[in-house]
Amino acid sequence: MYNNDEGFISRQIKSLAKAISSLIFDKELPANIISEAGAITEDNFLAYRLNKLVNSGDINKAENLLFTEIEHYRSEANFKIALEFYEKLNELDENTLNKYNFSKQEIVDGLNEIKRIYEVFDESKKNSI
Repeated sequence: MYNNDEGFISRQIKSLAKAISSLIFDKELPANIISEAGAITEDNFLAYRLNKLVNSGDINKAENLLFTEIEHYRSEANFKIALEFYEKLNELDENTLNKYNFSKQEIVDGLNEIKRIYEVFDESKKNSI
């Protein structure tokens, strides 16, 4: 059964992710981090690890890994990976998220935290020029 509130929240999350992406880097949300050929490079290894954890139901562990990696290396690639990670989570319904101890609100909170981290990062880059 389709839940109108859940659909609304999903649309809001998608809009938030796109807005954050364009505010921080003046770019649209990337279509996919991992290539169609399935190539895993240094730039997309984090995305691969996150997807593997999400697919096994370890969403909280995946989110912790994401923030640990971003704290160590705040790159544009990691920013895109973060947005794709939350986009993938947003595709899951609320029941599935609850099964893995996660929620749509945690997706929104995570996106807001990514925005905060990268706004600070963006400001420090501008100040170093």
